[in-house]
Amino acid sequence: MALVASATPAFCQSSFVADYSNINIFKTTLPGFDLGMHYQFDRYVGFEAAYEGGFSKNISLNGAYAVASIDVPLLSSGFDAFVSGGGAVLSGETPITNGFEARWDAGLIANAGVDYHLTSAWGVRAEYRYQTALAHSNAEVVGITFRFF
Repeated sequence: MALVASATPAFCQSSFVADYSNINIFKTTLPGFDLGMHYQFDRYVGFEAAYEGGFSKNISLNGAYAVASIDVPLLSSGFDAFVSGGGAVLSGETPITNGFEARWDAGLIANAGVDYHLTSAWGVRAEYRYQTALAHSNAEVVGITFRFF
């Protein structure tokens, strides 16, 4: 679930970001979350930086990512489509022959999704994420958004 706090569809908006996700990595699915900030420079271009974590009984990962985003309003439907890409740095336990090894890794991250504006301040969003830090992984992310100026 993605919880994003951001501003109304206007120029120079700020957002708090909190996501819940299912991270598919190392042949397992980890529950994950993000917590960060999003800044919208204009109606179409933004930037997001966040902490990311995922935890299960045997595997954990945490780190940070920063992405630039392109947002495209879908007519006057209240929907925005978006894509974003950038970099991630993660620390985690990776499987090895005799168990797990803790290590740091950097990689790329790419997202694509939709955001629906319920009101000028609140909305919901869903996205698909792919990243290469630690291992090639993907995640399904859903949540709510809260916008502020």
